[in-house]
Amino acid sequence: ELVKGKMYHKSGRIWREGVFKAGKLDGKNCVEYYDQTNGQIRLKGFIVAGKIREGIYNSADGNVTLDGSFDEEQRVNGDIKTKSPGFYYEGTCVHGIYTGKAETMSWDGGRYSGPVTNSRPDGKGVLKIGKTTYKGTWRNGNREGKFRVIDKMGGTFESVHHYSNGVRIQ
Repeated sequence: ELVKGKMYHKSGRIWREGVFKAGKLDGKNCVEYYDQTNGQIRLKGFIVAGKIREGIYNSADGNVTLDGSFDEEQRVNGDIKTKSPGFYYEGTCVHGIYTGKAETMSWDGGRYSGPVTNSRPDGKGVLKIGKTTYKGTWRNGNREGKFRVIDKMGGTFESVHHYSNGVRIQ
């Protein structure tokens, strides 16, 4: 039997609200809050048997946000947006592994746009670090082959570099 309601933590704060089945959140528009915080949302969205299927997950420290679909093991599955300190990813995940076309930003400020396989750049893409842009092909996260390098420090300088397994050879 489905019951709509709220569940309270011993602190008196609302812990879970929405539709419940057998004591677990089960339905659309369900919300679960962290019990030790004042209203910080942990899960929000479509939840089945207490597990999020589609919606938003926030970590307790507020450093990680996942927005998308989730599989049985609670791994992100489908189109997602995720952010944490020094990292941003928008693209597709299959069972928690980034794959497909992506837009990312890493801790060093580097921004990559292009395909990823097994959570690594893989294919023709663009990497921007500061005022330098690298355009070329990645294989398993490494630069491979001919790269166009555009440096805009005090003007525009363009050169071609060659890489093998991520190592510049020319």
